[in-house]
Amino acid sequence: MEVTLPRGTRLALPEADAAVALPRTTPPPFRTTQQPRPAVDRTAVPAPSSSCAGMDPLVRSPDARAAWHLLDALEAPTCTVRADSEIVEGNSAWRQFASQNGGHPATTSIGSNYLQACDQAIDGPGAVGARHVATGLRAVLAGDAERYQSEYPCHGDGEQRWFSVRIVPLEVDGGPGALISHVDVTAMHLAQDALAHQVLHDALTGLPNGALLADRLGQALVDSIRGDRGVGVAYIDIDHFKRVNDSLGHAAGDALLVQVARRLTSCMRAGDTLARYSGDEFVAVWRDVASDEDAAILGGRLARSLTAPFEIGAASVNITASVGVVVGQPTQTGDELMLAADAAMYDAKSRGRGRVRVFSAELRDHPGDDLATEVALQAALSRSELVLHYQPVIDLWTGRVVGVEALVRWQHPERGLLPPRHFIPTAELSGLIVPLGRWALDRACRDAAAMTGPAAGLDVAVNLSARQLTHPDVVRHVRDALESSGLDPRRLMLEVTESAVLEDDEVAAVALDTLSALGVRIAIDDFGTGYSSLLYLRRYPIDALKLDRAFVSGLTTSPDDEAICASVVSLAHAVGATSIAEGVETVGEYAALRGYGCQQAQGFLWSPAVPIEELAEVVVACHRVPRPARTRPHLPHATPPAPDVAAHIASLHRDGASLQTIAAALNRAARSPQLGGRWTASTVARHLAG
Repeated sequence: MEVTLPRGTRLALPEADAAVALPRTTPPPFRTTQQPRPAVDRTAVPAPSSSCAGMDPLVRSPDARAAWHLLDALEAPTCTVRADSEIVEGNSAWRQFASQNGGHPATTSIGSNYLQACDQAIDGPGAVGARHVATGLRAVLAGDAERYQSEYPCHGDGEQRWFSVRIVPLEVDGGPGALISHVDVTAMHLAQDALAHQVLHDALTGLPNGALLADRLGQALVDSIRGDRGVGVAYIDIDHFKRVNDSLGHAAGDALLVQVARRLTSCMRAGDTLARYSGDEFVAVWRDVASDEDAAILGGRLARSLTAPFEIGAASVNITASVGVVVGQPTQTGDELMLAADAAMYDAKSRGRGRVRVFSAELRDHPGDDLATEVALQAALSRSELVLHYQPVIDLWTGRVVGVEALVRWQHPERGLLPPRHFIPTAELSGLIVPLGRWALDRACRDAAAMTGPAAGLDVAVNLSARQLTHPDVVRHVRDALESSGLDPRRLMLEVTESAVLEDDEVAAVALDTLSALGVRIAIDDFGTGYSSLLYLRRYPIDALKLDRAFVSGLTTSPDDEAICASVVSLAHAVGATSIAEGVETVGEYAALRGYGCQQAQGFLWSPAVPIEELAEVVVACHRVPRPARTRPHLPHATPPAPDVAAHIASLHRDGASLQTIAAALNRAARSPQLGGRWTASTVARHLAG
């Protein structure tokens, strides 16, 4: 909002809900507290005209009175000062807030000197805020700045709050003056802190997550260079945890994990790190570990802490844990230590569970099933045992097949046709995913270029793993596949997961930009299961978002999944990307997706992935699947949030926060939905979609 004051001065008036804090003096102008300011009784506050009585003609002029009526209606405590920083007037919010919070007339009333109060506070507890305000006010009064705005901390009554001071020039008594507002931005800082904490910590246990673990482990290895001791890593897996979930329910399982985290934490030394790595797996990082024997002792302490029964509701639960430990040296990487500790943990499980196993050269030479799978997979690549199957992708509006997704299978000589889950994890860990992925890319491009009949001209989508995306030769591999097959680059779509994009975002950005420049399209696979952020949708050349099957399967039964599906489709439209749903199996899901405006889909409703030889026949069959009428699915009504909360949601999502992170930030800031309860990813998605 802007108001034109006399003599052509234009004044920008803050519109945010605010609380004021002058820099502390001795005695302080007033105390900063967390008590909300009561609503101002406008009938009990003297009108600006009466408060201005007896002052100079400028303030008594009708134009000035009109402007001060507007100022008086502001929620933000605001005052004006002359060139010598003498306080000329304060609005009702200023006077009432100062009075109710212990302000003294000597430092807050008309006629007091603002800069003197600041200078007196420079040596006190409010020094930071006083210095900020004084610097800005002097610059504005001297004509060196057209506007000053800065945030500063304010300590009071054992707590810390944050304020934003805003100072703009204002003509007073025919000379330079200024208008000053102090806006309470503590809630925003709390939300930012909560957001930062959420990104790096596990929501259930509060422990560091995998991202923070990797950072702490890397730092420990760097620090160990300065000493002659190693870094210890323990990989802890709860034995038979699934039985707890199956017998007592997931809520009981979560409660057990929380108690496990507390017991393990009690065993950690100062400076060490305990993280929840995934599911029922925890990782401990120890600094200054001298030997394998010391690591075994520390690992045993962790395992023993879990032997006493856990009280979960009315049930008493006994568990054990398998622990693998390793002592690393500065020359090793964090990934190498994690793999070694993981191998030791699996060896402990294979020896009967509930024990500690130290990584050794024996395990390096014989790591078990993973090594056998790796050797067999390497042979499979050379013996052409890998094959591609193709699943049709359907245009939901025409019902026609517009493309296919290439999915790798292993035609194992003894175990038959194996789906990816039986060998892709080993390929990722061993690095074989790079040659395997390159083979799949070459094969898919050749197959697509050679398609005839009903399948002629179909686009083809190929998955690109995290290791492939960050491989220095990824662009050359794609270019070679296109050139050798003769496939039009516009017919190739490369699918990458959210985690692959964010694993090394700088490298991913360069790779994706270069690949897009070749003419190929980029899709985010399994969107909604990871970070789900607008940050990389704006940053990277994304052409399609693929909605994960986990949400599609709940379309007709789960309001949460409905809200997330609607939100993802809306996000895709907003950034100009194609929305593609995975795992569609029923006509009801088909109809719901059409209602949301989803553009394409794939799933068993039309066909599973089939060999290239069967594709033409399957394409014809897909065209015969009837299209349901377009209906808008019913979403439970979501009461719009308060304007400031709605703006906060939009701001956090624009800044790259996930749905879960936004929900956590709102809950920690005590900003509840208007319908009550707590924020969840689905309620955030609902408001973003609606």
